[in-house]
Amino acid sequence: MKLTELEMKKFFFNLFILFLTTSFLISCGVAGRRFTSTPELYMEYSEYKLCMEYLTRIESIHQENRYIAIQRNGYDCSKFKEQAKAKRAADEEYYKRLEELIDALADCSVYNCTD
Repeated sequence: MKLTELEMKKFFFNLFILFLTTSFLISCGVAGRRFTSTPELYMEYSEYKLCMEYLTRIESIHQENRYIAIQRNGYDCSKFKEQAKAKRAADEEYYKRLEELIDALADCSVYNCTD
C-alpha cells in the first residue's frame, strides 16, 4: 500500500496535532501543581527564603499561604525589608531593560536593522 503525497501530509499533520494536544494536556497536569500551594509547602523554607519571597513577590497568588507559614514558624520578616526593597528595585530595572531589548529586537525584525 503506497500513500500519496497528500495522504502523507495529512498523516503528519494529524500526528503533529496529536503531539501538540498530548504535550498541552501533560503540561497542564504538571504545571497545574505550580499554581496550587498550601502553607505546608512553605513550612520547611528558611526564614530568609520565605521572608524574601513574601516581601518581593507581592502580586503572587501564593502570598496567603506564605503568610500563614511565616506566622506558624514565628518568623520576623521585618529584618529583611530593606534587602527585599533593593531586590524589587533591581528586578524592576532588569525587567524594564529586558522589555526594551525585546522591543528593539521586534523593531529590527520589522525594519531589518543592520547595525
